[in-house]
Amino acid sequence: MTGPARQLTAHEWELVSRVFGFGCVRDMVAAVVKPRRSAVGLPSATAILAACSQVIVAGADGEILSAIRELAALAERNHYAREDETRSAAELAVTHHQLLASIDRFTRERVADRARRAAVVHTESLAAVIDRLVLFAVTRTVIAPSTFVAAELDTALTDLMAGYDQLVDELLTGRRRLPRYQTVPAS
Repeated sequence: MTGPARQLTAHEWELVSRVFGFGCVRDMVAAVVKPRRSAVGLPSATAILAACSQVIVAGADGEILSAIRELAALAERNHYAREDETRSAAELAVTHHQLLASIDRFTRERVADRARRAAVVHTESLAAVIDRLVLFAVTRTVIAPSTFVAAELDTALTDLMAGYDQLVDELLTGRRRLPRYQTVPAS
Protein backbone atom coordinates (compact mmCIF):
# COMPACT_ATOMS: atom_id res chain seq x y z
CA MET A 1 0.00 0.00 0.00
CA THR A 2 1.17 3.50 -0.74
CA GLY A 3 1.39 6.36 1.70
CA PRO A 4 -1.00 9.26 1.76
CA ALA A 5 -1.29 11.43 -1.33
CA ARG A 6 0.65 14.69 -1.22
CA GLN A 7 0.97 18.02 -2.98
CA LEU A 8 3.17 18.01 -6.09
CA THR A 9 6.58 19.66 -6.11
CA ALA A 10 7.27 22.28 -8.80
CA HIS A 11 9.23 19.73 -10.87
CA GLU A 12 6.47 17.11 -10.57
CA TRP A 13 3.82 19.69 -11.49
CA GLU A 14 5.79 20.66 -14.60
CA LEU A 15 6.03 16.97 -15.60
CA VAL A 16 2.31 16.33 -14.97
CA SER A 17 1.27 19.45 -16.87
CA ARG A 18 3.53 18.60 -19.84
CA VAL A 19 2.54 14.93 -20.04
CA PHE A 20 -1.16 15.28 -19.25
CA GLY A 21 -1.79 18.74 -20.72
CA PHE A 22 -2.79 20.73 -17.63
CA GLY A 23 -1.83 24.38 -18.02
CA CYS A 24 -2.75 25.29 -14.45
CA VAL A 25 -4.49 23.91 -11.39
CA ARG A 26 -7.80 25.43 -12.54
CA ASP A 27 -7.60 23.35 -15.77
CA MET A 28 -7.04 20.18 -13.77
CA VAL A 29 -9.94 20.90 -11.41
CA ALA A 30 -12.25 21.72 -14.33
CA ALA A 31 -11.31 18.47 -16.05
CA VAL A 32 -11.59 16.37 -12.89
CA VAL A 33 -14.88 17.62 -11.48
CA LYS A 34 -17.83 16.71 -13.70
CA PRO A 35 -21.25 17.08 -12.04
CA ARG A 36 -22.96 13.98 -13.46
CA ARG A 37 -20.05 11.70 -12.70
CA SER A 38 -19.35 13.13 -9.28
CA ALA A 39 -22.98 12.46 -8.36
CA VAL A 40 -22.26 8.73 -8.57
CA GLY A 41 -18.56 8.94 -7.72
CA LEU A 42 -17.05 7.80 -11.02
CA PRO A 43 -13.91 9.74 -11.95
CA SER A 44 -13.18 11.19 -15.37
CA ALA A 45 -10.20 9.89 -17.34
CA THR A 46 -8.38 13.11 -16.45
CA ALA A 47 -9.00 12.49 -12.74
CA ILE A 48 -7.54 9.00 -13.15
CA LEU A 49 -4.39 10.42 -14.73
CA ALA A 50 -4.12 13.00 -11.96
CA ALA A 51 -4.47 10.23 -9.36
CA CYS A 52 -1.64 8.32 -11.07
CA SER A 53 0.53 11.34 -10.25
CA GLN A 54 -0.68 11.27 -6.62
CA VAL A 55 -2.68 14.50 -7.08
CA ILE A 56 -5.61 15.15 -4.74
CA VAL A 57 -8.47 17.34 -5.90
CA ALA A 58 -10.69 18.59 -3.07
CA GLY A 59 -14.25 17.35 -3.37
CA ALA A 60 -13.46 14.85 -6.13
CA ASP A 61 -11.37 12.38 -4.20
CA GLY A 62 -12.71 9.12 -2.90
CA GLU A 63 -12.37 5.38 -2.56
CA ILE A 64 -11.98 4.71 -6.25
CA LEU A 65 -9.20 7.30 -6.70
CA SER A 66 -7.38 5.89 -3.67
CA ALA A 67 -7.43 2.46 -5.30
CA ILE A 68 -6.19 4.03 -8.54
CA ARG A 69 -3.26 5.63 -6.70
CA GLU A 70 -2.33 2.22 -5.33
CA LEU A 71 -2.60 0.68 -8.82
CA ALA A 72 -0.27 3.40 -10.10
CA ALA A 73 2.23 2.65 -7.34
CA LEU A 74 2.17 -1.05 -8.30
CA ALA A 75 2.63 -0.20 -11.98
CA GLU A 76 5.57 2.01 -11.09
CA ARG A 77 7.11 -0.84 -9.07
CA ASN A 78 6.88 -3.03 -12.17
CA HIS A 79 8.80 -0.43 -14.18
CA TYR A 80 11.49 -0.03 -11.55
CA ALA A 81 12.22 -3.51 -10.26
CA ARG A 82 13.91 -2.87 -6.95
CA GLU A 83 16.19 -5.32 -5.21
CA ASP A 84 14.92 -4.19 -1.80
CA GLU A 85 11.31 -5.16 -2.64
CA THR A 86 10.00 -7.11 0.32
CA ARG A 87 6.89 -8.51 -1.34
CA SER A 88 6.95 -11.34 -3.84
CA ALA A 89 5.52 -11.11 -7.34
CA ALA A 90 2.63 -13.33 -6.20
CA GLU A 91 1.82 -10.97 -3.31
CA LEU A 92 1.89 -7.99 -5.67
CA ALA A 93 -0.44 -9.84 -8.08
CA VAL A 94 -2.88 -10.53 -5.24
CA THR A 95 -2.77 -6.85 -4.20
CA HIS A 96 -3.39 -5.87 -7.83
CA HIS A 97 -6.37 -8.24 -8.02
CA GLN A 98 -7.79 -6.89 -4.74
CA LEU A 99 -7.57 -3.32 -6.01
CA LEU A 100 -9.34 -4.24 -9.26
CA ALA A 101 -12.00 -6.12 -7.27
CA SER A 102 -12.56 -3.05 -5.06
CA ILE A 103 -12.97 -0.84 -8.15
CA ASP A 104 -15.43 -3.36 -9.62
CA ARG A 105 -17.36 -3.49 -6.34
CA PHE A 106 -17.44 0.31 -6.15
CA THR A 107 -18.63 0.54 -9.76
CA ARG A 108 -21.28 -2.17 -9.32
CA GLU A 109 -22.70 -0.36 -6.26
CA ARG A 110 -23.12 2.86 -8.20
CA VAL A 111 -23.91 1.83 -11.78
CA ALA A 112 -25.73 -1.52 -11.63
CA ASP A 113 -29.21 -0.12 -11.06
CA ARG A 114 -28.85 2.37 -13.92
CA ALA A 115 -28.31 -0.18 -16.69
CA ARG A 116 -31.24 -1.51 -18.63
CA ARG A 117 -31.37 -5.20 -19.35
CA ALA A 118 -31.53 -4.48 -23.09
CA ALA A 119 -28.45 -2.25 -22.98
CA VAL A 120 -25.39 -3.29 -24.96
CA VAL A 121 -22.93 -5.22 -22.79
CA HIS A 122 -19.42 -3.83 -22.61
CA THR A 123 -16.98 -6.74 -22.91
CA GLU A 124 -14.77 -5.87 -19.94
CA SER A 125 -15.15 -4.38 -16.52
CA LEU A 126 -14.57 -0.72 -15.79
CA ALA A 127 -11.69 -1.80 -13.54
CA ALA A 128 -9.96 -3.40 -16.55
CA VAL A 129 -10.24 -0.17 -18.53
CA ILE A 130 -8.99 1.85 -15.54
CA ASP A 131 -6.10 -0.59 -15.08
CA ARG A 132 -5.05 -0.07 -18.69
CA LEU A 133 -5.33 3.72 -18.32
CA VAL A 134 -3.13 3.56 -15.22
CA LEU A 135 -0.57 1.36 -16.94
CA PHE A 136 -0.38 3.67 -19.97
CA ALA A 137 -0.11 6.78 -17.77
CA VAL A 138 2.64 5.36 -15.58
CA THR A 139 4.54 3.99 -18.57
CA ARG A 140 4.29 7.38 -20.26
CA THR A 141 5.89 9.11 -17.27
CA VAL A 142 8.86 6.74 -17.09
CA ILE A 143 9.90 6.68 -20.76
CA ALA A 144 11.93 9.34 -22.55
CA PRO A 145 9.56 12.11 -23.71
CA SER A 146 10.89 12.65 -27.24
CA THR A 147 10.82 9.12 -28.60
CA PHE A 148 8.62 7.44 -31.18
CA VAL A 149 7.30 5.12 -28.46
CA ALA A 150 6.25 8.15 -26.38
CA ALA A 151 4.36 9.63 -29.30
CA GLU A 152 2.59 6.32 -29.98
CA LEU A 153 1.77 5.94 -26.30
CA ASP A 154 0.38 9.49 -26.22
CA THR A 155 -1.98 8.57 -29.04
CA ALA A 156 -3.04 5.33 -27.35
CA LEU A 157 -3.54 7.13 -24.03
CA THR A 158 -5.64 9.87 -25.63
CA ASP A 159 -7.82 7.31 -27.43
CA LEU A 160 -8.28 5.26 -24.27
CA MET A 161 -9.17 8.37 -22.26
CA ALA A 162 -11.86 9.29 -24.80
CA GLY A 163 -13.16 5.72 -24.84
CA TYR A 164 -13.29 5.56 -21.04
CA ASP A 165 -15.18 8.85 -20.75
CA GLN A 166 -17.63 7.73 -23.45
CA LEU A 167 -18.14 4.37 -21.69
CA VAL A 168 -18.87 6.07 -18.37
CA ASP A 169 -21.37 8.40 -20.06
CA GLU A 170 -23.09 5.42 -21.70
CA LEU A 171 -23.17 3.51 -18.41
CA LEU A 172 -24.75 6.45 -16.62
CA THR A 173 -27.39 6.94 -19.30
CA GLY A 174 -28.23 3.22 -19.47
CA ARG A 175 -27.12 2.71 -23.09
CA ARG A 176 -24.44 0.26 -21.95
CA ARG A 177 -24.02 -2.10 -19.07
CA LEU A 178 -21.09 -3.94 -17.56
CA PRO A 179 -20.70 -7.73 -17.61
CA ARG A 180 -22.28 -9.48 -14.62
CA TYR A 181 -19.06 -11.15 -13.52
CA GLN A 182 -16.30 -8.60 -13.60
CA THR A 183 -13.10 -9.35 -11.72
CA VAL A 184 -10.84 -12.10 -13.01
CA PRO A 185 -8.75 -13.74 -10.25
CA ALA A 186 -5.02 -13.06 -10.20
CA SER A 187 -2.97 -15.88 -11.64
